[in-house]
Amino acid sequence: FPSHDNVLDYVAETDWGHYDISAADEFVSLHPGNLHLICNGLVRSTQSNIGDMKSVIEELAVQHPRDSFICTSQFETNCDNIYFTNDIFNLDGDINEIAYLSTKCKTIVGKNSGPFMFAHVKDNINDPSKSFVSLSHRYSDSYVCDVEGIACHYYHCSSDDNDKVLQSIETAMNATGTHGGRAIVLDYIVTGN
Repeated sequence: FPSHDNVLDYVAETDWGHYDISAADEFVSLHPGNLHLICNGLVRSTQSNIGDMKSVIEELAVQHPRDSFICTSQFETNCDNIYFTNDIFNLDGDINEIAYLSTKCKTIVGKNSGPFMFAHVKDNINDPSKSFVSLSHRYSDSYVCDVEGIACHYYHCSSDDNDKVLQSIETAMNATGTHGGRAIVLDYIVTGN
């Protein structure tokens, strides 16, 4: 087993040629604004108590009508800029296709489970225009916890409060410039209200 000094060498690289990514490419071509992937499915390892995030996602969709919000778990909505991966891919198992779609998104939000974890590929981690929001009880659940040298913006929020989750996602959506190459724990920033 080779020894590497840089933990970023262990971040996954996916050969997208093994997957049918045409539906993702078609979706991207039809939605030219900012794309935001929200992995809002339920978790099975108790790392988060946040539900389907419907109210947070709908608030974001109303505030950003030119952006597209792509969710991994369906809910009823009247917002015409909220989309669901089931409708995009029409597959029983689409976790790798969602990972590919994440490489086209500006913001990637999730609960350290399922599709959110599959979105942690070099294409995203090494991209300074990307922002992640990790939503879980413990910062140590975050994929890049205490990792230095990441190019993407990476935020962690341990709150289950919808207003704080909304603020955390908005912080990530508005991220610009450099950030020091480490994840930022937002709980200290957003708890003032």
